[in-house]
Amino acid sequence: MPITVEDGTNVANADGWADQPTFEQWQVDFQGAASAKDVPSQEAAIRRAVIYLDSLPWVGRKTHGRAQALSWPRSGASDGSGDAIGDAEIPAELIRSQHMLAWAELQSAGILNPSVNMANAKTLTKADVIAWTHTGAEGSSIDAHRTLVMGALDTIIGLLAEDVRDVKDYDTTYLGVFG
Repeated sequence: MPITVEDGTNVANADGWADQPTFEQWQVDFQGAASAKDVPSQEAAIRRAVIYLDSLPWVGRKTHGRAQALSWPRSGASDGSGDAIGDAEIPAELIRSQHMLAWAELQSAGILNPSVNMANAKTLTKADVIAWTHTGAEGSSIDAHRTLVMGALDTIIGLLAEDVRDVKDYDTTYLGVFG
């Protein structure tokens, strides 16, 4: 089913800030070629990227309140330079970040919501002299896509109420409160 694009007018059931053809053009422009994956796979990647982005702590308030399907458009928002963002505006940075995160999801579905089991990262294969055999497939680790995901977050950092890029701070805070 095609992406329903939020254009700043409170589109009912919106599930993206840019559609699949726009994403495909971004792929050509920034990745050198469009993905060989089919349209439904690309649309699913876009939706996963939007769900991820929708969970972030944005500046301002939803322009249309709780009835609004997605976290943007917002009122009272400004960018990292302090420039006001219109109440019906969908920032270009947000759309670019959506594309970058959708691309990461196309390369490795679920990368934005990974299930990490550090115990499975390697296997003990010798007991007399310890030797490890890596068991993960090439490109399947979170670190393989970290640059792209962090780049997408860098793109929107000025629109966020807090910096979500430093996971270590969250771990330290969580352990300090609950540890």
